[in-house]
Amino acid sequence: MFIGVAVFGCTLNFQIENTVPTPLIEPLPLNVSIYYPSSFLEYEYREERSDGSVMVNQIGPAQQAVFDELFGSLFTLVERISDLTIESLEAVSTDAVIILAVDDYAITKPRNNGLDFYEATIRYGLSLYTSHGELIAAWSVNGYGRDRRRRFLPFGAAAEATEEAIRDAATLIAVELGATPEINAIIRAKTKTECCT
Repeated sequence: MFIGVAVFGCTLNFQIENTVPTPLIEPLPLNVSIYYPSSFLEYEYREERSDGSVMVNQIGPAQQAVFDELFGSLFTLVERISDLTIESLEAVSTDAVIILAVDDYAITKPRNNGLDFYEATIRYGLSLYTSHGELIAAWSVNGYGRDRRRRFLPFGAAAEATEEAIRDAATLIAVELGATPEINAIIRAKTKTECCT
């Protein structure tokens, strides 16, 4: 875990780096394409403080690393795609396309929650599409984290809480995604096709 802090004028920049344990499960027998919108890859939280400074919590790179690792362990084959055109989808052999986006992110400070903790909540929108661009299903996944306030680095606690919230959401996806009817239907259809060819 690393928290980088740089002060430029009146801006405090925090860039978190995060890891998630590799799930100890058998990969699902699917080849999937993963698409992260630019809003996901570049996501940052900005807050103007009462002293006129701005706190920037750069979340995008850390969450991308977590979900790259997660999806890479959940499926037999994973390929990142950079756009959602039919041409790009036809260029890869994929059973499904997963799109992940940040729907909401919030930090609650000790002065707001009455506790000695910073709390972070993050809600992801996960959408599953066919290789032809048809929506199969969409889910919301909520992650929660908290970290005790630190005397000399208060926003370090905010970054730690955020890391925990990202890991929490990733863990929920690891546990629940393979049990969804939509994923199981794709696996059954693929198995049936392979048996009959």
